[in-house]
Amino acid sequence: MTKAVLKIAGSFRSEDIVRITRGFERLLKKEIEFDVVEDGSLIGGFTAFIDGRVYDSSILLQLERIRQGFRE
Repeated sequence: MTKAVLKIAGSFRSEDIVRITRGFERLLKKEIEFDVVEDGSLIGGFTAFIDGRVYDSSILLQLERIRQGFRE
């Protein structure tokens, strides 16, 4: 089993944590155990830290991508 950290914005329902975990397990083809941490700096969404990699699904990242789109 791989230990990982899941930083979330606010409180997520336990069903949401299970859905995220299962998604990563399918993606990475291994069992994941998240240490879930509420991160007040996140506006929404989550960031996962697994095996030295960062998987960013935060609202802040999405807003930055929109800003970059306007600049191009």
